[in-house]
Amino acid sequence: CETIREFMERVFTLELAVWRASCLQFDEERFSSMREVLDYESSIASSGAPFDDHGYKVDRRIKSGADIIVRGVIPFLEHEPVEDLVQKFRDY
Repeated sequence: CETIREFMERVFTLELAVWRASCLQFDEERFSSMREVLDYESSIASSGAPFDDHGYKVDRRIKSGADIIVRGVIPFLEHEPVEDLVQKFRDY
C-alpha cells in the first residue's frame, strides 16, 4: 500500500537523521562529516588494531536512541492516519 510505504519512508528518514546527528555530535565533540568522525575515532583508537568503521557505525546506531525517539514522535502525528496504518500492518 502506498500510504504505508510513504509512512515507513518518513520513519526511516527520521531514524537516519537521528543516527547521523548521534554520530556527528556526541560528548564534547562536534563534526561536520562522517569522514571527520571516522578519522577522529581512528586516531584515538587504542591497542594498535585497525579501526573498524562498520563496527563504529553499528554501535552508534544502537546508542543513538533512534528507536525511542521514533516511538515518541509517531504519536504526535495526530493528523496523519497512524491508527489506520497500524491496522493495515496488522491485517497485512
